Amino acid sequence: MSGEWGTWLELTPAESIDGRWYKREDLFAPLGTGGVNGSKLRQLIYLVATAVEAGATEIITAASVRSPQISMTSVVGGAFGLPVNVILGATGPESSLRYPNVRIAAVAGAMFHFVRSATTRTSSRALGR
Repeated sequence: MSGEWGTWLELTPAESIDGRWYKREDLFAPLGTGGVNGSKLRQLIYLVATAVEAGATEIITAASVRSPQISMTSVVGGAFGLPVNVILGATGPESSLRYPNVRIAAVAGAMFHFVRSATTRTSSRALGR
């Protein structure tokens, strides 16, 4: 993988304390500290970069309002310049914004689709596909 992500994906943050080395995925924060970080972010960046190289033009994800998948996917998609569609089940526009991951995704520019239950079939319908 190339670009700004290359170095971040190759290096695992580590810290030496009293002669012992500790892997510090909490310090993996290419988008800045205090936000989304860690090994799940590293994997997501790799997956999105691979999809972009294969010609992807958007990201679609479905998750619980409590899941960091929503915020992480929205932030990474935005960093790659891709529109992100987030499918949320069993909630509505106003009530979903009570959850931090949904608010982060909204700020990152995600487009939300609300369904009764987020299954593959209802998700496809929500996107008109």
